[in-house]
Amino acid sequence: MQKTSSSASGFFNIRFLLGSSLCGVGALFAVTSLTMGPPNATAQTTSGARIFVTTTVQKIGGVGTGGCSLQEAIYSSVLHDTLDGGYHGVAIDATDPDHFITPECILGTGNGDTIVLPSGGVFNNGSGTQPFGPYGL
Repeated sequence: MQKTSSSASGFFNIRFLLGSSLCGVGALFAVTSLTMGPPNATAQTTSGARIFVTTTVQKIGGVGTGGCSLQEAIYSSVLHDTLDGGYHGVAIDATDPDHFITPECILGTGNGDTIVLPSGGVFNNGSGTQPFGPYGL
């Protein structure tokens, strides 16, 4: 009677099947981890303030000067400081960089703020004499 070698027996096939299954599960975990975002992605996007731009006029002015401009909204988001107790943000005065102004924009958080532009608004970002507009935009 002839004996079967161990390499041709059913034991080899079970090891091969088990190894292939483990590799397949590992590949599945790898693909799943690539398709998932960071664990706190929603916390980062929802923790910021929504700053609404209410005018298309280029200006940096105080409360009562005609709404929140794009420049003021950017300052409110980046500086995220306040002069009036926590409601409005601050902006740097265009004529005196050592002076801060309280614009009509809400206070930004500096952590994922969203600046919302008016629907159909047209913004003029150049004055003709400065290549990036009067406020560097």
